[in-house]
Amino acid sequence: VEAHVAACGDCARAVERVRAEARRIAAALETTVPAGLASSILDAATPASSGGFRFTPGLGAAAAALFAVTAAWAWNERSAAMSRMGNIEKELAALKARGPEKAPEAPDIDEILRQMARVEIEGEIGIIVGTVDSLSPEHRDFARSTLLGASDTMSETLARIAQGKIDPGALQSTDTFAGLNDDLRARLEPDEYRELIARIETPSKAAAAAFADSISGDLQAIAQLDSTQTSALRKLVNDGIGWRRDLNFLPDPVKSELACRSLGTAGSLRPEVEKLLNAQQKSRVLSYLASAETERTRYWENLRNKSKY
Repeated sequence: VEAHVAACGDCARAVERVRAEARRIAAALETTVPAGLASSILDAATPASSGGFRFTPGLGAAAAALFAVTAAWAWNERSAAMSRMGNIEKELAALKARGPEKAPEAPDIDEILRQMARVEIEGEIGIIVGTVDSLSPEHRDFARSTLLGASDTMSETLARIAQGKIDPGALQSTDTFAGLNDDLRARLEPDEYRELIARIETPSKAAAAAFADSISGDLQAIAQLDSTQTSALRKLVNDGIGWRRDLNFLPDPVKSELACRSLGTAGSLRPEVEKLLNAQQKSRVLSYLASAETERTRYWENLRNKSKY
């Protein structure tokens, strides 16, 4: 299983999320665990004479109670996030209902789009900061506020992309979290800093690997690439976006845009890609990139249409 996860971006990402959620739940329960629960569990799991473990009937009740507390906490967290997103959607619907003559200025729509982007980003940051075990409470608050400050810039950019005011390619060489290193390193302990950066980078690297696998796999079938060509294209995609710490925070259409630009655009291929392919393969890869661009354009058009009156 570990060998598969190490080679599979999708599974690595899923495993990291499960582990992160488990750590987050454990952290949230630190102040609410019933007195004596830990010792009860340890007592119940005392090695038996046979060399295995024996479990007492009381452990079932303790486990059920713990599950109930955990489930309630997780449900409340999820409900709160859904409620916030629901309120944003209601606000957007209310603005549409006013009609053209009463519609507010465009910046109001921009603000709604920024909020929608920020809700998703906040959720990711909450998981990351909540699962860095080494952070002290004070440093946890600092790390959260610092990352949220960067997310403001990101949500602003995503809103402008959604409105068609800038091209998604504007993110091609910009990592929103790149400028945070000095502030974080200055305030956090070395162990805290290393663990926080690892928590930020791991899901983004997994996302890069997943997109590299997906795109190279598609092109292998579409352009009839051999294993050497497929591996080379996969590396180009992974190298092109795997350096970004903020990749996991971006919506899939933007990730797709960045990944495809690692190979070229709908009209031209990068020189390193050109060298790998014959004429027929080049034509098929260009068609694939054009199709992907069409799908992304349709996504942004649909989103813009939802914000029109």
